[in-house]
Amino acid sequence: MFAGRTARALSVRGSAVVAAALLASLLTSGTAPRWPIVATDLAVAGGYRSVEPRLSFLASHAVFRPVSAQQRIATLLKHRPKSLVEAQALAVGQQQGLMQLLLGDATKAIGTLSRPDVGADAGDLAAAYYTRGLSSAR
Repeated sequence: MFAGRTARALSVRGSAVVAAALLASLLTSGTAPRWPIVATDLAVAGGYRSVEPRLSFLASHAVFRPVSAQQRIATLLKHRPKSLVEAQALAVGQQQGLMQLLLGDATKAIGTLSRPDVGADAGDLAAAYYTRGLSSAR
C-alpha cells in the first residue's frame, strides 16, 4: 500500500514537471524563433526597406526609401497587418527598440536601445542613430 502511494505521487509529480517543462518550451520557443521571421517580414514590407543599415536580424535585400513614420505604418497596415500585430505582441527589450525603428520612430528606438537593461546590439543602436540623422537632414 505504501509503495503504491509513493509510485502514484512520483507519477503525479513527474507529470507536473513534464507539463511545466512543455509549457515553458512552448512559451519560449513561441517568441524567440518567431521574432526574426516577423521582423524580416516587416523590414521589407511594400518592396522597400525603411532602415538602410544592416540590423541584427537578416532581412532580404530591397531598395532603401526614406519615408515618414505615418507612411511606414500605413504601408505595414496595407501589406503586413498580421505581421505588424504579431511583432508588437512579441517585442520585448531589444526587439521593442527594433520595432520602434522599423515603425519610423528612431528617437524612441535610440532611447530603448540605449538602456543598459536591454543589452542591445551595437549595430542596431548605430542604425537607429543613422536613421535619425537621415530624417533630420530632410
